[in-house]
Amino acid sequence: MQMFKVPCWATLGNERFGLATIPESVHQLYLFVDNDAGGHLAEERAREAYACEGRLIVTRRPELTGDDWNDVLMRSVRAAV
Repeated sequence: MQMFKVPCWATLGNERFGLATIPESVHQLYLFVDNDAGGHLAEERAREAYACEGRLIVTRRPELTGDDWNDVLMRSVRAAV
């Protein structure tokens, strides 16, 4: 993810969390979820699907309720102009 300078896979929607295949070689997985009910459900699904021994799963969500990461990015772009 550009904002955090980490490589990522886009699931293209909360409902697809848990469906993408994550290689076993990934030992640290960051979930960048929306800060809403869908994001919380996505986190639950992803943690169930991707949990394995030796893998740390970290969830990041935007500070403001209802936001997604594009909202955060667009605000930072507007603030920089």
